[in-house]
Amino acid sequence: MKLPKTTLILILIALTLGGIVYILETKTEIKKEANQTNKQKIFNFKEAEITSLKIEKQDEILLFEKTADPLKPWQMKKPQEKIASDAVISYLLNLLVNGESDRTFTITPEQQELYGLNPPFATITITLKDQKTHQLKLGKPSFNDEFIYGTSDNLNAQILLLKMDFKYAVDRKIKEWERE
Repeated sequence: MKLPKTTLILILIALTLGGIVYILETKTEIKKEANQTNKQKIFNFKEAEITSLKIEKQDEILLFEKTADPLKPWQMKKPQEKIASDAVISYLLNLLVNGESDRTFTITPEQQELYGLNPPFATITITLKDQKTHQLKLGKPSFNDEFIYGTSDNLNAQILLLKMDFKYAVDRKIKEWERE
């Protein structure tokens, strides 16, 4: 049995296109896996270990302390004494505990200004139950406003590429930090 010439050509075209699709799909899977493995946790502590948060922005300092009261778990101490918003604090805590850096790279101290880290847009200081403190400094957004540059005391002069959620979590009006 002999197949017509056009059928053979169509079979070859189908096999070629199938091979191309297969190759492209496997390459994108490899890239996705590489991107996932490049992500690095910012901090290695649990939310239950955090006892206080201090957020320093250009001209304001916010200080929050954890309380023993389950109905009012966080208290704002600065700029005024108020009960803190559970939702806003939880959002920030979740980012700090589970946040990952998309990529990291090393810079010299002179280059910190280029990334908005000298002075930083905001500095978050976390105090743990064992009295250890950790700091996360947030700088400028990336050129496409998809990420924000940051640096952590854990990572020795490495710049982190963080989600913009970190900026949104700290760039709030005082009223948003208070419980209503």
